[in-house]
Amino acid sequence: MAVLVRSAEGARRIGCLMDERASRLARAFWPGPLTIVVPCEGRFAPGVARADGALGLRCSPHPIARLLVSALDDAGLGPLTSTSLNRSGQDPAVDFDTAEEMISEGSEAGLERPLLFATLETGLFCDAGAERPSTVVDCTTRVPRVLRGGAIEPATLEAVWTL
Repeated sequence: MAVLVRSAEGARRIGCLMDERASRLARAFWPGPLTIVVPCEGRFAPGVARADGALGLRCSPHPIARLLVSALDDAGLGPLTSTSLNRSGQDPAVDFDTAEEMISEGSEAGLERPLLFATLETGLFCDAGAERPSTVVDCTTRVPRVLRGGAIEPATLEAVWTL
């Protein structure tokens, strides 16, 4: 689960602790395909933050996502959560047909239909055209570590956080 923010400052407003490494990564790659996990003092619904309170933050480059995040932020309604549509360990759906197939497979297996299914039925699926998922970097440890590889190579990230 990731929380979408409009900027590092937006992350700070919801209680996230953006140290220098996380701030450098945000300046270099946001908006973009990078999720940064940081300590957070804010309170969120169960399942949004990690058990230790850390939160995954993303500043999406997609214009619709950016508009929604900005509108919610301006209205003081709190952050927007986001997740990729995929089964654990598998690539996320990057188009409507793949998303529909994944959800249908889950329904056939007796799994609860996710809320997104209603969105697919009404045609409100947003195909961002992503070819690779966001890279996820944990900045809660002494040395940041890549939790999931993706669109940004680890060597590129390391060059930024070690400046």
